[in-house]
Amino acid sequence: MATGRGAKLWIWFGFVGVLGITVLGALLYRAPIGLDASAFPAGEWIQSVMLRFLPQLQNAIAAWVLFLGALLGLGLAGFFVGRTPKPDAGRRSFLQAASGTGVALGSVVLAGGLAAARGFLGWGEGGRGWSGVAEHISDGDIAFKHPE
Repeated sequence: MATGRGAKLWIWFGFVGVLGITVLGALLYRAPIGLDASAFPAGEWIQSVMLRFLPQLQNAIAAWVLFLGALLGLGLAGFFVGRTPKPDAGRRSFLQAASGTGVALGSVVLAGGLAAARGFLGWGEGGRGWSGVAEHISDGDIAFKHPE
């Protein structure tokens, strides 16, 4: 039974890793660009809902909402994937919850880490991540306004 459970977890974490670097990483790479809400799935709807809560919002927030929602969704799904089947009463139910929580946290860390590697370090983007831009954002040599 342990090999079946171990294989299931390997497959799950492989799925989480691929989803983290492809889908979540693409969202994290495109989020700071300042694209219009229509550039993201259901972006205009998300923007209209968020404007009800944050009327002063000026930039598209759909990428951030989709990123956080997908990351939390992976964590929740990981909780159910990681739980051991059919617990007995008492200590075993605690171990089942602890196992699910560990897989959930591992899923969030893996997907978030790979997404950050793509978005900020540029993995899969030819090394053109946002870390290089942020590194020079406060350099004194940058002209903030035209000299004339």
